[in-house]
Amino acid sequence: MNKTPALLLLASATLLLSACTEKKQYEQTVLAQLQNEPDIKDYKLDPALMTDCVVQTTSHKMPGLFSFDPDRIKAYVAYTKMLTLSKAKDPQQVMTELRTDFGSAQGLLEARNNYAESLVECQTGFITDAESDDAEKIVPEAVTSAPVVESTPPAVVPAPTAAAPVAPTTEPSPAP
Repeated sequence: MNKTPALLLLASATLLLSACTEKKQYEQTVLAQLQNEPDIKDYKLDPALMTDCVVQTTSHKMPGLFSFDPDRIKAYVAYTKMLTLSKAKDPQQVMTELRTDFGSAQGLLEARNNYAESLVECQTGFITDAESDDAEKIVPEAVTSAPVVESTPPAVVPAPTAAAPVAPTTEPSPAP
């Protein structure tokens, strides 16, 4: 009996479960960060919707082609560690680990920039949408509350008809 398909299925299921767990942990970490973000509170943005946007946007620039790609799973773990750096018992040690996780100090910087740019992009999009929705709510009220001005149609002057005779003109003839 060939056990290869069963082992392959088991390995795939394990990888998929791991990816879901790591992505979920990253989402929870982003949500925790956003719930304390002053701009989110000031603009009354939904932290859960912002979390979905930030996770999706940052994922576009993460290594790996899809959510359960081993490289993407490692990226979720590294991004989670990066976002929880301030809570670490030994931040210097975690920074060293992050440099290793991201391949270099430059890789860590690029990951941090990816997160920050994604956050700003999502905030801008949600704020712009909210302002657009507010404008749409205001415009119909202005249109319906505008006073109605009734006007009288202009007087109609009848056009000459073919049956009406045209008076001859008596203009002098040009000299020869």
